[in-house]
Amino acid sequence: MTSPDFVNTAATLNVVVPQSGHMRIVVSVEGGPVDLTGYTGAMQVRVYKEAAVTLASVNPLHITVNYLTRQVVVDVPASVTALYDWDEALYDLYIVGTDSWRICEGRMRLSKTVTREA
Repeated sequence: MTSPDFVNTAATLNVVVPQSGHMRIVVSVEGGPVDLTGYTGAMQVRVYKEAAVTLASVNPLHITVNYLTRQVVVDVPASVTALYDWDEALYDLYIVGTDSWRICEGRMRLSKTVTREA
């Protein structure tokens, strides 16, 4: 449950993901819970918000919630983005602990690889 003194409004951040490249997103947590100790991250990508099927779910091991700097860092390795196969989609990023807070959302465009190995 969210605090009555804080409206959970997510920042909007549109992202270009390099297919077969490292994807790194850094977001500062504004508002939300005072203490982020024990919070983890969750992120999904879908064609549209109500879509039943996810295009990608980011492994929680690739999301770091730093309670000291109040930053959330998403680090997805090239081996994972190489498997991405869409043009454009929507995503959101949550921190999850005693409460869930959507901290970021937006469009995600895949910059597909052109050059192939010979």
